[in-house]
Amino acid sequence: MQGRLRLQGNTNDVFLIFNRQENDVPIIGFLSPLQWEQLLRQAERNFILYEQDHDDDVYLKNIVLQQAGQAVPFSSYRFQRNYSLALQALENANFKCEYNPEHITFISPITQKSFMEAHHLIPLAFQKNHIHSLDNIGNIYSLCPICHRAIHYGDSQTKRIILEKLYYSRNMFFENQLGTDFGKLCFYYGI
Repeated sequence: MQGRLRLQGNTNDVFLIFNRQENDVPIIGFLSPLQWEQLLRQAERNFILYEQDHDDDVYLKNIVLQQAGQAVPFSSYRFQRNYSLALQALENANFKCEYNPEHITFISPITQKSFMEAHHLIPLAFQKNHIHSLDNIGNIYSLCPICHRAIHYGDSQTKRIILEKLYYSRNMFFENQLGTDFGKLCFYYGI
């Protein structure tokens, strides 16, 4: 990025001052609005990749194992998860996508219902910011695989639309029990 910074700016340019870990001297310059947008998009991508719950796929597989009555292998997670709560959330939603109940997936050979995935709306990675456990039935939603991937990997607008519907379906719980408003939730997702 240093090669793209200019020492003299134009109208609407963004003035930047930042430090790199390996350099004690601050870097100062200007970016055009286009360069600034590109930098923001790259920062958003980096944030998404950094904040992803790396245990999510294992977690989803373990829910299926529990549904099948199989032993769930023990592994070390950053935050303990209760698979029974996830299964309860899927059952409470009648194995339908809580973003859009019309979404259809394949039939699970275990439950004989539409295959859905459990999703913690406030990611467990942010447990350190909360007194009460985020592994809570009120924080777990049943989502179809497409919506689940969209909430993790979609662009900001897609994520915001899904988050807004899910959040406001239980906003009193999030505000009163977990002290989280919609703005903070969006921050957790990098939007």
